Amino acid sequence: MRSTLLSKLAPGRAFFPYLVLLAGLIFTAVVCYNLEAFGEAEDQARFKASAQEIGAAIESRIETYLALLRSGSGLYAASDAVTPTDFQRFVEQLELDQHYTGIQGIGFSAKLTAAEKDSFVNSMHSQGKTNFKIWPEHGRDEYHAIVYLEPLTKLNELALGYDMFTEPTRRRAMEQ
Repeated sequence: MRSTLLSKLAPGRAFFPYLVLLAGLIFTAVVCYNLEAFGEAEDQARFKASAQEIGAAIESRIETYLALLRSGSGLYAASDAVTPTDFQRFVEQLELDQHYTGIQGIGFSAKLTAAEKDSFVNSMHSQGKTNFKIWPEHGRDEYHAIVYLEPLTKLNELALGYDMFTEPTRRRAMEQ
């Protein structure tokens, strides 16, 4: 009797909990959507800031490399012949480890024709570089052998004589 009395007094009261639940779910969905959109916007802003920072670092590094290339070009422009000692002093004055962290060394390569190769290797031997050879060894019309590479660490010493024109990526860069 009591339940019939309640149902007669408030017939819509049975739907009220469902209405509250529906309103809560809608509110939760709206809040989740807004939080996701806000998080996405923050992520995009962080990504753009990181991309700009990385881009600026790359540009700075490239400018450093260009400045070092220009200084090496100046060394050769100011001298009729650069000796191994001249090149070593030049690189020492740059103080790579203090001012240019991450750079393994600075080098010079000689562009040679096939006809010039043997006399050039003999010239290097006569300068005291008795182990100098141009490698990899296979016949080609043009060579770009690393002649000087400073500082002369074990790793850099291994690269002496390497024909950079045999490696496709370096070759494309050199041709450009």
